[in-house]
Amino acid sequence: MQELMKNRTTKYFTESEVAKAFQIAKQKHIPVLTDFWAPNCKGCKKMEITTYEKTEIRSYLDDYFVFVKYDITNRNVPKIDCSPILWTPTFIVFSNDGSEVRKITGYLNDPQFEAKLEIGRAMASLRKAQPNTALEILESLIATTANKPSIPEALYWAGVASYFQNKRNAESLVPYWERLIQNYSESIWATKADCLNVKL
Repeated sequence: MQELMKNRTTKYFTESEVAKAFQIAKQKHIPVLTDFWAPNCKGCKKMEITTYEKTEIRSYLDDYFVFVKYDITNRNVPKIDCSPILWTPTFIVFSNDGSEVRKITGYLNDPQFEAKLEIGRAMASLRKAQPNTALEILESLIATTANKPSIPEALYWAGVASYFQNKRNAESLVPYWERLIQNYSESIWATKADCLNVKL
């Protein structure tokens, strides 16, 4: 599988090059995306022959992440400090300081993959105390994504980013969370946001 990827234009590091990947991420001020895969994983193979085949996805990864493909069957390399990997493929977005900020499990087509990773980029920005950048990413995602199921989560985190952007002003949550509750009432993210009227 690694040979297939190396013949493409996507640049990535292997499980033996994790330290170097994080070093470059710090230099470039961008997050690290790690794809935890296994040779006998059908979802991983499908990622290779569908999602990773898309020119737009390869360009997206090159532009916004330092990309690591980590073969979980390789016992001869140090383990990454992250939450347990229970299934493959699992994708983890790390802030460039090594903090795990987003975890996604299972095969994703290209609109799903990009939308999930955009939220990951926003969360990495929040981790780095950059709410303006996070909000820009999320508002762009909400306006343009082809993956409509990602919008409720994006609205939720946009409210959070706005809260931090406005010096922890809870009123800044309202426009995003009200839209979330009104338009996506069946979403778990609407349930999470349904606390605006709770008295403290």
